[in-house]
Amino acid sequence: MTTVFVSYRREDTAGEARALFNELSTKLGKESVFMDVDNIALGRDFRHVLQEHLAACDLLLVIVGRGWVEAKDASGRNRLEQPNDFVRLEIESALKRNIPVTPVLVQGAQMPTVDQLPVDVKDFAYRNGFELSHARWESDVAEMCKRLGLGKHAMGTTRMVDTSGGESPADGRVTQTNVAPIEASTAHKRNRNPWLATIAAMVMAIAAAGAGLLYYRTLVDQEAEIEQARVEAAKARADAENKIAALKAEADRARADAEAKALADAKAVKDAADRAEKERAAEAAARVEKERAAARAEKERAAAAAAQAEKERIAADQAKKDRLAAEERDRALKLPNPTPPQTRPTDDAASLLRKAKALAKGEGVPRDFEESKKLYFQAAAMGNAEAQAYVGRLYEYGRGVPKDEVEALKWFRKAAAQGDRDGQFALGLAFEQGRGVSIDRAEAAKWFGKAAYSFQKAAEAGDANAQYFLGNMYQTGRGVTKNDTEAVKWFSKAAEQGHTGGQYFLAGMYEKGIGVREDKGEAVNWYRKAARQGHPLAQKALQRLNLSW
Repeated sequence: MTTVFVSYRREDTAGEARALFNELSTKLGKESVFMDVDNIALGRDFRHVLQEHLAACDLLLVIVGRGWVEAKDASGRNRLEQPNDFVRLEIESALKRNIPVTPVLVQGAQMPTVDQLPVDVKDFAYRNGFELSHARWESDVAEMCKRLGLGKHAMGTTRMVDTSGGESPADGRVTQTNVAPIEASTAHKRNRNPWLATIAAMVMAIAAAGAGLLYYRTLVDQEAEIEQARVEAAKARADAENKIAALKAEADRARADAEAKALADAKAVKDAADRAEKERAAEAAARVEKERAAARAEKERAAAAAAQAEKERIAADQAKKDRLAAEERDRALKLPNPTPPQTRPTDDAASLLRKAKALAKGEGVPRDFEESKKLYFQAAAMGNAEAQAYVGRLYEYGRGVPKDEVEALKWFRKAAAQGDRDGQFALGLAFEQGRGVSIDRAEAAKWFGKAAYSFQKAAEAGDANAQYFLGNMYQTGRGVTKNDTEAVKWFSKAAEQGHTGGQYFLAGMYEKGIGVREDKGEAVNWYRKAARQGHPLAQKALQRLNLSW
């Protein structure tokens, strides 16, 4: 009896598989055709059932539809590439048994090529297949069965014999019309020749013995084949289980390795983060300590300078101070006949500075640069640090006095020594750019650092000029670590208080998108605010943009 195993993919060719199963069941008998849906009882392990039928079948029909090669599993992986794919296992098992494996092409599908198949089933590409079309389905199935040598099996049908020993027709049917003539003929022959009947009986006995022996050998052969099939099925099942176990072990190892690697990576990231945090904390602590030490030293120097200035101020009488101020003013202005200062004996450096600022800005009095300059010189000569820094800038830029960088440096030193932030910053620029002194980067960095500390305190207290200078230092990296975001922060604070320099530089940061998101409208807004207060660079910027203010 020929048994046929039908292999197919449900999502691809379930309809064609059902139709072929029905046709073959009609032609061969349902017990001779296996298809998983109809032949696996409820509760049975379908893997074992498949292996048993694969080990016992004589022919494997593989239904190949259009999506047979590219079929994907739930994870999007190609099914044929998976070692546990049942279609692949069915083909692999049949090829190992070297039984006929026939590709049955439906839906207009093409034979898969060698390159499209895994190594274990590449021989499938060389198997001669048969195409079934929808329009000629019944005739195509009949032609395929003919070529495969499949037909209605005769086992189970018998030839029937009547009471006189005659044989029935080949189809096993017995009728009254053919019994009587056989009996009459037999009786006639037996009466005519008794020896012939004896010989016939002996021949029939020998035939029966031969048939019994043949039947016995057939049973033995069938039992051997069944036992061999059981052995092969058990081996195939063991092989499949071993493969599944190996795949599971490999997956477990891969999962364990991945988990171990993930834990190691997480630990490495955590360790790196802890180290970085410790380093940042140590750097911050060192920086704070350094700043504290610098603040203490600066405080001590400022206290000493203040004490000395106070001592000198108390010890000197007003006349001497007036005379020294006049001499210093005349030397600076290089006037042959200096005019005695028009100050009251009660004027001190602080009051002179206030008057000088008022005259310079025209606050409460008519604006008078020359008179303001004289008072700045007097206050500087009396030891006022802010006035000394201002006099230094007059010499640096040649405003009202001959330009003299060496003289400017002298006044910057005096102001810086008393802790004046403007003097410290100007002294840092002098050493950085070689103004009146040789370039000295280390000395420049020292004074920039002192100025940054002083500007920071004043800026936090709300001093707009200090906020502007601190923003400039963060923008250039002088005395602090360069930080454009911090620069924008301090320029903004100064600009909001109306500082033209802060407004101009903040506009530039917005225009170029430095330290802040680029915003042309905001840039124009700040350029205009600075330009309306007379800032020349802001006015030029608006002219460059073809805008008015």
